[in-house]
Amino acid sequence: MNIQQSRPTRYSLAAVLGLLMLCYIPAGVATGIHWQTHWNQALFAKAKTEHRYVLLDLHAVWCHWCHVMDDKTYTNPEVQKLIEAHYVPVSVDADSDPALTARYSNWGWPATIVLAPDGTEIVKRRGYIPAPGMIAMLKAIIADPSPGPSVRPTMKIVETRQGQLSPTQRKTLDATFDKAYDVKYGGWGNLDKYLDANATELLLERARDGDTQAAERARQTLDQNLKLIDPAWGGVDQYADQVDWSGPHFEKLMFYQAGDMRLYAEAWALWKDPKYLKAAKDIRGYIKMFLTAPSGAFYTNQDADLSQKIPGAKYYALDNAQRHKLGIPHVDKHIYSSDNGWAITALCKYHDVTGDAKALQTARHSARWILAHRALPDGGFAHGATKSTPALGDTLAMGQAFLDLYRSTGTRSW
Repeated sequence: MNIQQSRPTRYSLAAVLGLLMLCYIPAGVATGIHWQTHWNQALFAKAKTEHRYVLLDLHAVWCHWCHVMDDKTYTNPEVQKLIEAHYVPVSVDADSDPALTARYSNWGWPATIVLAPDGTEIVKRRGYIPAPGMIAMLKAIIADPSPGPSVRPTMKIVETRQGQLSPTQRKTLDATFDKAYDVKYGGWGNLDKYLDANATELLLERARDGDTQAAERARQTLDQNLKLIDPAWGGVDQYADQVDWSGPHFEKLMFYQAGDMRLYAEAWALWKDPKYLKAAKDIRGYIKMFLTAPSGAFYTNQDADLSQKIPGAKYYALDNAQRHKLGIPHVDKHIYSSDNGWAITALCKYHDVTGDAKALQTARHSARWILAHRALPDGGFAHGATKSTPALGDTLAMGQAFLDLYRSTGTRSW
């Protein structure tokens, strides 16, 4: 499904990237703390030998409050002194480590996790921690390293031989799904709002089968999500922090660009509403302008803020020319198999419903690059440039992408 395009002036990728300025320094680099940057067993061996605890700062390049933590908390002299004396600090970009991200995704970014040398979790904290709170936490752990209330038992996964949902289970899930829908504002839940790709796709599938309520809800949600599409550049913001879809958070992740573009293309095919086609085109235009590498592969995200002095709320209120005069928010140029798989799937769907041959050509370029640079000899795909073991999420995303390329091209090699 697909997304949108509207910009007063078109710039080449080289011109856009040439304007990059005021970018954030990655977490931990300039804070006076000797951060490790790789999550591995050596951290725990060091902690055991030196009688320390492991402090994990799990952040994202695009995350506003991660930057605030770097700027305000980790520059505090007392915080630095405590960490250097009693902790093995490791700062990891969540997008670079799918396994670690999956483990702690419920804690949002930044996530602050403290572990004992044997790997036992002591504290798990969600979001920004001001310096006084960090100092208190670090001292409390030193005084008593037993697990705190934030550490709860891991949910047990029970094996089953059941191959599909029973009628009762399906009925229960359908009822839960319907109950969670926000009838007043669209979307699901009563907190943050964003276009949930799986849930919206289920509504679209039901709408195609003649379910009028599903059609109404799908359109309400798609219409509300239009508020999160940047009117100048076309990219879609990650989410809104208000139930009425106001208060956008301006980071632009490929996961949402691809999912929203695909959904809007599906909606255009179903209802032929021009605003859905425009949304799909706008997001496609944004991906082309900001998240496409010269090689033809796709980058992973763009930062929410230009700098600490010019946050997203201020920057994205400007028009195209005013933004370029100030500079361009940082683009994370890592190339991950999963992000490219999502983009290929979206571009194929966009081609299928619009006939845009260039979209399909772009999808093929990305697939060929990933095959050349991320495929592993024994099968599967690595997440990033470190080609060690296959990543399940990345492999599934690329498998879906190849199926979509086959559907769109009829070429059996895919």
